[in-house]
Amino acid sequence: MINTRFFFDNSNQPKYLKDFTESVINDVSNWPSSSEEMIAKSLEFIKIILIRSFVDSVIIQNISDCLINLTSISGLFKNLKKVLQKKIIEIIFYIDIPNAVLSNLLKIFQIESISTTVKKYIISILGYCTYQKKKTLELERYLSFLLSVIVGFSMEDLQKFNIECQNSVSWSILNIFPNKLMTVPVDFAISQFDQFDGLDSALSILVPVIGKLLIQLRKLPVSSVLGILKLLGHFSNKHEINSSAENFGSEINQIVDLLSAVLLFSCSSSYKSVSHTCLDITDFHGFDNLEHELKTLAINLLCGNSQLLKLLVEKWINVLGEYKMNAVCVNSVLEILIALLKSPKLLPYLTEFKIDLQSIVKAFHSVGTTHIQQSLVEQLKKQVSLL
Repeated sequence: MINTRFFFDNSNQPKYLKDFTESVINDVSNWPSSSEEMIAKSLEFIKIILIRSFVDSVIIQNISDCLINLTSISGLFKNLKKVLQKKIIEIIFYIDIPNAVLSNLLKIFQIESISTTVKKYIISILGYCTYQKKKTLELERYLSFLLSVIVGFSMEDLQKFNIECQNSVSWSILNIFPNKLMTVPVDFAISQFDQFDGLDSALSILVPVIGKLLIQLRKLPVSSVLGILKLLGHFSNKHEINSSAENFGSEINQIVDLLSAVLLFSCSSSYKSVSHTCLDITDFHGFDNLEHELKTLAINLLCGNSQLLKLLVEKWINVLGEYKMNAVCVNSVLEILIALLKSPKLLPYLTEFKIDLQSIVKAFHSVGTTHIQQSLVEQLKKQVSLL
């Protein structure tokens, strides 16, 4: 191994040192993945000169460019062993992290061959970059990164998903579609929020961001919905999501639209009969278990947030009023209400809406609209009477 102290302290050799350093930095991303020893030594050298501050602005820029190349979708990172992948991640700790590197790291999370251990290591190192005295990553950028990991897609990917999924239900503002679940450590990413001193401040940042994300989309992959629900549930266990308290404004309505879509997806066979006609879900492993998990997460969120439940009931009443001649819409909402009224956990919170629910029963009881299932109306009537 090169004696770096002598190399850097010898004032007669700065030109040779700089040339050598630049050569190491520039060459490491071009080595074949089989050259493990050379790659390891090069990464160790880069880490040493960063730790000892034997760098100038030019060298730092070269290292940044090297990291961008290494972590790119066509770069060396994905083909290396875990120990070398971790060495690359450790170098990130010592530089101001470029947006391009963050973007590349997010794409790495979508690569199935990258181990969960390495993905967790990326999250942890970026967290340390945010916590350390000399911050190399601002809190807002780290929160944005965590949210992107939890959602599982970039905004560009989500917009592409909206174009590719042609089928959607017009009377539901947001529609959810099955997709392949990736090995992303969502729960680990969410747990990182507990490291912040001000959880409430993180919530005030994230809810508006989630709201603005949802308002741009009509369709979401179910894996993204699962991550968002888990994140919101994590916060609701500690702090109620309340628009008047946090000044969230219209973002609360987007969360309500999300909950409505989740319950349609997980509770309504009528909704699924029309929303998934263009999709082949026969290969969607664990579909039933996922539906149950989504329903459970939604109910837990509603139990801890009275305003969300109030706005959701109001939303369904308005939808039924506007689409009362649409049998699929009516049947779908009735199926949701019956499912929620059968939830022992949520039942106490629904008692204050008994009059509203009775008005729904009255509106659709014995109506002559074709295909509205009177058996659903009768079930709803029975469940409401138990409140």
